Amino acid sequence: MYHIFYGMRQRPFENSTHVDMFYLSPQHESAWTFIIDGINSREQYLLILGEYGLGKSTLALRLEQYMSQNEEFLLKVVPNPNCSYLSIMKLVASAFIPEDMLVWGDDVEKCQDSLIEYFNKTSNVKPLYVIFDDIHEVDNITVLPKILSISRITVGGVTAINWIFFAHVSFVNILRSANTQALDQRIRRRFTLEPLSLFHTKEYIYFRLYHSGARGVPIFQPEAIEMIYRYSEGIPRLINNVCDRALQIGAAMNSMVIDSNIIERVLRELIGSGSEFPNISAGVPVVSKIKESYRIGTYPNGEDAFQEGNVGIEKTLEKGPVRLVNEKVIESHKKDNKARKDDSEHLVPTRYYLYLFVAILIILALIALRVFNIL
Repeated sequence: MYHIFYGMRQRPFENSTHVDMFYLSPQHESAWTFIIDGINSREQYLLILGEYGLGKSTLALRLEQYMSQNEEFLLKVVPNPNCSYLSIMKLVASAFIPEDMLVWGDDVEKCQDSLIEYFNKTSNVKPLYVIFDDIHEVDNITVLPKILSISRITVGGVTAINWIFFAHVSFVNILRSANTQALDQRIRRRFTLEPLSLFHTKEYIYFRLYHSGARGVPIFQPEAIEMIYRYSEGIPRLINNVCDRALQIGAAMNSMVIDSNIIERVLRELIGSGSEFPNISAGVPVVSKIKESYRIGTYPNGEDAFQEGNVGIEKTLEKGPVRLVNEKVIESHKKDNKARKDDSEHLVPTRYYLYLFVAILIILALIALRVFNIL
């Protein structure tokens, strides 16, 4: 596995949803603020839109974890966007009605009547928020219009059931259809996620590497990052696909550096040999401040030059001079990696600098003795 070769705890570019690997770009941070503001203002419908692979599901999972710790709200998550309206009704009802009273079977009307009866007898209930990821996959004829009918239930003039939708951008066209126009008109707050910029593509790559345990290597050359960006157009899932395969190839080549040649090989695999290979090196010039070298080592005080919350190389360099890892150190660590399985080891062996310092002291001492003997 390539992550062992590079001294990482895990593979950094898996496409599975992991909140601890969630890169909070300015776009995602704005989306998060949008959601929290909407919840605090008791907005009944919130809609987060975006292309496939932009991290909507990870954002939804992070929201689920956040809201599950808040006792001011009730929370339910629709487990499958292809579920029936009855399943959604049962999910909503289970948030309010005790489990031993959920006895209506598969009768949708009885389920809805029981829920309305419960609210008529209750003067004070916590608001329920339902997180619905990939709602664009729901049946817009038999299910989506009925969500509006259940949402009309109020307690003391306040809506009891609120929805947070995560959807592909095509969901906007679905809402504009004749049978869902009423719901469309009620969704007042909408946020559209945009792809990462070139700068944040680089930040994203090194964020994932760092949180997987990488320290200093592997190195993605600036040209390689630009090629990844031009192919992926800033979509994290596509970035993952390229970087994961690039690290596989890099490990097979015993290479600590991912250069443009490796990325080109990966892209030819992904695009297909029979397709025309795009000129991804041409177009908009590089605008990010990518440094010439990514061989980051340690500061003079021994602190890691690559830190959480300060992933950008140019930001790191602002903190002071950095001791760069030379070729001998990279080659030495390459050999160590094959025998060592301790993923927590740093990739910068600072003992070499200590040996050099001691050697210099010994030489100076010998020179001093020689001078005193002459005198």
